[in-house]
Amino acid sequence: MKRRRILTLVLTTAILASFSTLVVLLDHWADPDLGACPRVGIRVRPLDLHFEPGFVEHQSWLDFPAPQGQAPRVYFSLCVDDRVVDTGFRGSIEAEYRINVRTRWVTWRWLTGDLAAYERPERWQLVMWFCQPAANQALTCGVPRVVTPRDTTAS
Repeated sequence: MKRRRILTLVLTTAILASFSTLVVLLDHWADPDLGACPRVGIRVRPLDLHFEPGFVEHQSWLDFPAPQGQAPRVYFSLCVDDRVVDTGFRGSIEAEYRINVRTRWVTWRWLTGDLAAYERPERWQLVMWFCQPAANQALTCGVPRVVTPRDTTAS
């Protein structure tokens, strides 16, 4: 009888430890640490948010106003709560930028019951830089001098 209790206790502890490890690994997979949001660049808040948990990619996004300026590409960092969630490039001729949010990030927030808290636009911002091709075919990025009046802040 005593052996059975010890075995049950050991198995329960092993299952709980495995579950805790799985939760930590899933959290890191769904939300890798990409660092703090950049302090320099044009910062804008989203015009619209749409989150849809599931397995189909590109069903969740945020729409941001685009800055005006003359550059072939815009480099961006998507931030929430001053932490980078994603980075990438967009063409600068667009009137708005629709930035996709990773499905696994949205689904993980939904599974943990936190998704509704992320639907507040003030938690999100897009930081952007204009990029020009250099002579060596590399891109050099800097802060544009002209921004739209819809910009909330420009650094």
